[in-house]
Amino acid sequence: MFGAAMVGLTIYRMLRASGDDPVKAAVFFGGLIVALCVVAGIVAIAYRVASTSTQRLLTVLEEKHHGQAFAILKTEGLQADTATLAPALRGAPWSKRTVYAVVMVDADSITFWDGPVKAPFVTARLARSEVTSVEVSRGLTRFFTVRAYEVTLLHAGTILRVTFAPALVGSMIVRPIDDDAFMALRSPLTDTSDASLGPA
Repeated sequence: MFGAAMVGLTIYRMLRASGDDPVKAAVFFGGLIVALCVVAGIVAIAYRVASTSTQRLLTVLEEKHHGQAFAILKTEGLQADTATLAPALRGAPWSKRTVYAVVMVDADSITFWDGPVKAPFVTARLARSEVTSVEVSRGLTRFFTVRAYEVTLLHAGTILRVTFAPALVGSMIVRPIDDDAFMALRSPLTDTSDASLGPA
């Protein structure tokens, strides 16, 4: 809303400055369009670089741990949930240069990975022995709601929850995964935790 207001104000000032001179107005509008295209191009390139970084990290982890690594959306809810975890469960802060993250599920832990493939880092690690339930939930992004998993655990006498949404990693578009891929993550999450899923 604020951005639209600023653009509108800029256009209004351009029109006022150009007066009745159509050439001057055309120059102003041409400059504005070029500037917006440049900004859009920079954003698109940055997004693609961030997405590609996670694609490579996911590929490396999948090769080392077949069937245990999954791409997830870095939703605001996920980042807020991990920020409230006990210090013993938290790792490094989330990267501002990636769009997705990777969750690894094995018999001992549920681990959240982030960062570039050359220097990945753990943002949180949940012990499977402390997980009390895994339910299908909803994850909130800035623009839409996606299907997610909510993991509840009991750590040091405190109930904690982490909700994460599996994602399909693409170069330009953030997309939730389809039903088959979503259910593929359900098995490793529940098989060794004795957790039961709630309704979707």
